[in-house]
Amino acid sequence: MSYSAEGLSRQVTGPIGAAGGRKGKGVAAWAAERGLATFMSIAYRPEVDGLRAIAVGAVLIYHAGFSVSGQNPLPGGFLGVDIFFVISGYLISSIILRELSAGSFRLLDFYHRRARRILPALFAILLASLICGWFLLTPSALESFSGSALSALFFGANFWFLSEDSYWAAPGALKPLLHTWTLAVEEQFYIFFPLLLMAMWRAGRNKILHVFLLLFAASLILSAIGARNFPDANFFLLPTRAWELLAGALLAWLEMTRGRTAPKGWRKALPAAGLILVLVSFFLFTEKTPHPSFLTVAPVLGVCLVIWFAKQGDIATALLSSKPFVAVGLISYSHYLWHYPAFAYTQIKFGALSNAGALFLLVIVFGVSVLSYFFVEQPLRNRKVISTRIFAPGIAAAFALLAVSSSALYLTDGYAARYGEFAAIFTESGAEDMAQDLDNCEGAACSTDNTEVNRGIIVIGDSHAGVIKHAVAEMAKKYQSGFRARNLGSCVHVDVEHVNFGECDAYRADTSKLVEEADPSIIVYAVHWRKYQDSTRQVKYAGTVTPYEGETLAQAYAKTFGRWLEQGHRLVLIAPGIESETHIQEKVKALLDKTPHAQQELFMNNLKLEVDFDAQVERASHEREMMDVFSTMEGVIVVDPLELFCDKPKKTCALNDGSTLFIRDYTHYSKPGAALIIADAEKKMLKKGWLKPVRRSGKVTGE
Repeated sequence: MSYSAEGLSRQVTGPIGAAGGRKGKGVAAWAAERGLATFMSIAYRPEVDGLRAIAVGAVLIYHAGFSVSGQNPLPGGFLGVDIFFVISGYLISSIILRELSAGSFRLLDFYHRRARRILPALFAILLASLICGWFLLTPSALESFSGSALSALFFGANFWFLSEDSYWAAPGALKPLLHTWTLAVEEQFYIFFPLLLMAMWRAGRNKILHVFLLLFAASLILSAIGARNFPDANFFLLPTRAWELLAGALLAWLEMTRGRTAPKGWRKALPAAGLILVLVSFFLFTEKTPHPSFLTVAPVLGVCLVIWFAKQGDIATALLSSKPFVAVGLISYSHYLWHYPAFAYTQIKFGALSNAGALFLLVIVFGVSVLSYFFVEQPLRNRKVISTRIFAPGIAAAFALLAVSSSALYLTDGYAARYGEFAAIFTESGAEDMAQDLDNCEGAACSTDNTEVNRGIIVIGDSHAGVIKHAVAEMAKKYQSGFRARNLGSCVHVDVEHVNFGECDAYRADTSKLVEEADPSIIVYAVHWRKYQDSTRQVKYAGTVTPYEGETLAQAYAKTFGRWLEQGHRLVLIAPGIESETHIQEKVKALLDKTPHAQQELFMNNLKLEVDFDAQVERASHEREMMDVFSTMEGVIVVDPLELFCDKPKKTCALNDGSTLFIRDYTHYSKPGAALIIADAEKKMLKKGWLKPVRRSGKVTGE
């Protein structure tokens, strides 16, 4: 998000010394009445607040998840964040530059103003989100949330969420503080940027423009490279976002030194052209558009055109300066902060929202944002209302309260101990952590050289491979087989042109090299099959995979598996498994919370959580048809989890056996569930003669 620490969209109207007079005195009086500092001759530009309204409106519509014919009506609404970055770079740079010019810039005072502007509303949503999380989140989810709250407190949320998952992954919609990554990027920028300006001001201000241009170009080029090679880091981190803030800083420097000028014949047309460029980008950009990249220059340029050329009398300025736009722009910071936790917690509690439900929630969020603006933001920014003597210790105490409570929840697994003997249900590690107690694992890559009596075993896949690799590693040890693992969340290893999830293409290249260089092995392949679909599949995940021209994804799988078989490998495919419409831990938590403590043991022992068998088959019917074809290939075993967990005559599939859960969220297997699946795979491999029993201390394994 991008907000001036000093208030409404106030900037200098022309080059140094060009403005002044009565207007400057009026602003000085306005600022003095509100306990704010003054910055030479400043005029309020309502059209910048109008741009903020456009930005926050786009973000809210995008995150609301409205559906028109199955599609988001504003697929590029996430670009609202980029608009905020440009506005922020312009406003904050204007303030710093003019204070430096006047000799009045003080670094501590700058950070004090930033603290008054940013922290009160941020702390309010963190506190509200912590309270909601206690009641609505499972202990494991509360642990993750408290980690994100800590990262938000220290303005490191972008690093936290980068380490968790892609911004575009579905679970992101259920992370209440995901949006705080933007604050982290912005505040990281303003840690270094004032120091850089101060140094350049002393060393030679005539070099400022050149340094700005150099940094802008370097960051933009890096983002273009990152969009293809490291898209998640590219999205979240400052080095590839800095050019957007610097675009605003360049405007501020040019305005201060040269004044805002425009060609006479184009002055009225250029603001409208900029606004159109921004609006069109909202509709043309999608989650699949490389971003940020050279393509992002379009909306950024649009914002710059509006900021630079807008003047009273043109249509775009009149629209953006209208009262409704300005009103929404004024509350845009609170609006942005409150909307994401509201949508996340509502979906956690009630599931996916209808269009009507999303619209109703937007109205509620707007009301809360208005209250936040008038009763949190405004009073705490005003030094006459809340003096520094009160603000400083008060904000420090609030910080300490949030930091201590978040740390306590994080260190106690979301205080899972409140569920006594059933705490283990909520504390089982996820796919990304399950290898931590395996030897010779670094991240998603594992390598163990046992004394090989049997073929080596290689686990390949996404996070669904991650949750079984512990069980496979134990099996490999049991049969004295070498063990390798390569898995990456939201990434399928298949020979196609591109997979539109995270840093998948680099992972696929590394995995291909491993398989090609390995001696003939047993490859255990597990993915969330239906998540990866080519453009022929008109369902939720359509287009996540781009096969080579003339191929379908099914053909790409067959080609990949056929190549592995030709290389002498054997293949165990874990077929599509059981899925729950709701998070199973959330379901168990809700039931336990309603059950008196004395009755919880009896309740859990008799608990039966089931899903419909036919629905499970139908959900992945296309993928199961592929399994039928692959099962006929020589050297392939298909392990079907539905055979283990489902009662076909009764048309049900079990999600648990008493307090033992077979899955840990919606689709990922728990350790007991994974152990059952790999035990079945072991039986099938022994039957085929792929594994040879090993004699240990007079006993023979596998018999």
